[in-house]
Amino acid sequence: RNRQRNDVRNRKSRIEVTNAQGWVEIDDGAKDALINSSSSLLDVGIKKVSKEHFNKGDIISIRDMKGNEIAKGLSAHDEKEILKQIKKKQTGMKKKATVVVDRNNMTLV
Repeated sequence: RNRQRNDVRNRKSRIEVTNAQGWVEIDDGAKDALINSSSSLLDVGIKKVSKEHFNKGDIISIRDMKGNEIAKGLSAHDEKEILKQIKKKQTGMKKKATVVVDRNNMTLV
């Protein structure tokens, strides 16, 4: 259990000092969930995705709707997959939310 905690702590430290490969912009509900509830970032809270290509496992910046970076984390999907999930949700083709950045792979800035 202590080893798992140390692994998460070490991963979060690495995330803090590594430059982001891209970014996502989130709505106020997602921002509140990240800051006040230590939640994972779900695709339903994402409003925009950077045009820069990033891969699954890359570190991305998580920004509020004013462009302020509020967190960084390891993306569970590349930017094309995130855009696809957002589009499916908007058109009603997708019912279940998908985790984009797990809370154990994210650090608030």
